[in-house]
Amino acid sequence: VRTRGVSAGTMAIQQALNEIARKLSDYPGCDVGIADGMYGGMTEAGVKAFQTIHPSLSVTGKVDEAALKKLDEILSRARSLEVNAIDEIEAGPTVEPQRPQMITYGDRFGTDCVLTFDDGPVPNTAHVLDSLKAEGITGVTFFVQGINDRRIPEMTRRIVEEGHVLVKNAYDHPDLRKLDPEGVKAQMQRCQEAVNAALGYDYPMTQMRPPYGAVNDQVEAVLAELGLSVLLWQVDSNDWRPENKRHLPNIVNNICSGTYSLKGGRGGVILMHDIHRTTGTVLPDVIREIKAQGYTFTTAETLLQRKYSPRE
Repeated sequence: VRTRGVSAGTMAIQQALNEIARKLSDYPGCDVGIADGMYGGMTEAGVKAFQTIHPSLSVTGKVDEAALKKLDEILSRARSLEVNAIDEIEAGPTVEPQRPQMITYGDRFGTDCVLTFDDGPVPNTAHVLDSLKAEGITGVTFFVQGINDRRIPEMTRRIVEEGHVLVKNAYDHPDLRKLDPEGVKAQMQRCQEAVNAALGYDYPMTQMRPPYGAVNDQVEAVLAELGLSVLLWQVDSNDWRPENKRHLPNIVNNICSGTYSLKGGRGGVILMHDIHRTTGTVLPDVIREIKAQGYTFTTAETLLQRKYSPRE
């Protein structure tokens, strides 16, 4: 059932829907993207897609007792197919999809963390940059939309000049799962071209974050072909939610002490958005609390190296 905040039950439902969508060809519409424990529009759409297939279920988008039992039943079938794989044996060996290097929700990085900002640059990005400068923080990752780099190139330049890192979001923020491979490639190329034009020189970007955190096998294969690493997140600030913008301590709690915060050895990538002025306002409090709890700011590249090239 829909909740106002993060729910372990919601996350379990999201994970089940994604697994069903991935393993059973009849259920592609059930994919809800990143399992973040927040019951929003994408999760509701995934539940409705699941309910539509079963005449016994009402298409409400809510997981009542009947829908939950059916989810359990279909998830069990999906998992049993993975074990037995009778059809795959008869058809011969399958080719494992090509996958990029990825930082995902399940990764853990102890006391190392990275601030990241999505969807800019926009005029409000200046407020975020001012707060970072005041707190002496550099090496922050900005996931940029190419269309915004073209609209406000001076902000793109300022991000780099102040010691931060530009990374691809996309050109204009589509759900990459809804594009064909050439469409995904075009989004990445156009974003790169927009950044190069804004800076006036070639600025190779080898990392990206898919809009909405939404990927599937096809998108991952294209990104791997392009040599792009994928950076999702461990901690979601939920700085975009109206109730949190009205009560900024909620954002500090989401990052530093809530159920799905940095604590407990999670560390890692923190998702924020520089498109909201309130994010720049609360950022000094976030940084001070992170430092007070003994966490260390690092870069996304460092976390990738730690995951894929660990020291002996």
